[in-house]
Amino acid sequence: MILDIMFKGPISVVTGQHITLDLTDGATIKELANEIKIKFLAASQNIGLDAVITNLLEQNIILVNGVEISALNGEKTILDPNSKIDILNFTHGG
Repeated sequence: MILDIMFKGPISVVTGQHITLDLTDGATIKELANEIKIKFLAASQNIGLDAVITNLLEQNIILVNGVEISALNGEKTILDPNSKIDILNFTHGG
């Protein structure tokens, strides 16, 4: 299945604001995160954003159809071809 994924925040410097990925039917958020890591880890290391990609589930807010994945089934949330996925990277400092 082809999924459309939107990125917002600093992560989009690596990924771009919009990508499509081809995943198997019934793929989960965890599988999506692994594919994003495979596709973007090398590029993220070049600009110091590798932690954002390596720890995708922990360092980003991931929405499926407007609902944060922790309110669904977390990394086990099953995706379908109509899933609208938004990955919001947040930054903070001290």
